[in-house]
Amino acid sequence: MKRHLPLILLFCVSALTVNAQTAHNLLTTVDAGVAALWQDNQNPIGGGGGIGIGYEMRKQHFLFSAAAEVKMAFAASETTYQGAMQVLDDNDLASLQPYDNLYQSAIEQTDDLHYALYSARLPLLFGYTNGKMYLKAGVEVGYSFAATCKLQTTSVETITYNAFAEDFNTHPKIEQHRTATEDSRPNIPNTLLLAPTIEIGWQKELNKRTSLRVAAFADYGFHLSHSAMYAPKSSLEAGIRLSLLLQMRQRQQCRCEEM
Repeated sequence: MKRHLPLILLFCVSALTVNAQTAHNLLTTVDAGVAALWQDNQNPIGGGGGIGIGYEMRKQHFLFSAAAEVKMAFAASETTYQGAMQVLDDNDLASLQPYDNLYQSAIEQTDDLHYALYSARLPLLFGYTNGKMYLKAGVEVGYSFAATCKLQTTSVETITYNAFAEDFNTHPKIEQHRTATEDSRPNIPNTLLLAPTIEIGWQKELNKRTSLRVAAFADYGFHLSHSAMYAPKSSLEAGIRLSLLLQMRQRQQCRCEEM
């Protein structure tokens, strides 16, 4: 059955085209919305958008569309890790004033992560319309051709010690802070994408050949190659899509009787 699936899909598309009631449209789209990424350490959230051009076929109430799109997503997150408290003596902290007592050291680390992802996608969608509302669903196959990641790690070490060893409870404690900041750019490899997608919206006819659509969409993408540490494993994009449909001119069949 799996071997014959491509032939079945090709037959269904061909069956839709061989009918006088079939309409062929040029489709252009503009997307804008929110984006969320999932990976091992953090889940950045941000926004994105995209543009596309394609073809849509309509037979009565049924729709089929194929397009080429370019999408971009920007996301960021900030995560703080609290290190365990450590007890140290004078020999461990030679740079501090050497009192004869114990010190306590705690490290707090903050990771500030920023992503920028760019991908090319080929969505294939089937749908249904009643003339005013429509619903389409399908799958997008894509390739992430460019990605950047910027990581800023800030570590703050708080060292607490008592000024007088003979009375630990009544005398004030003295604190010192050590702050270190490190910038890095983890490598994010290019990757294949597979994204189930759904779109539901409203359609307004502007004239006999042109229609405008306003829709809500959602894509959930699986990143098929994610060997790098900070590479996204999956992503969610959702937002508003504006589409413009231009009906293509169709050849008129001549059924002239011979005189």
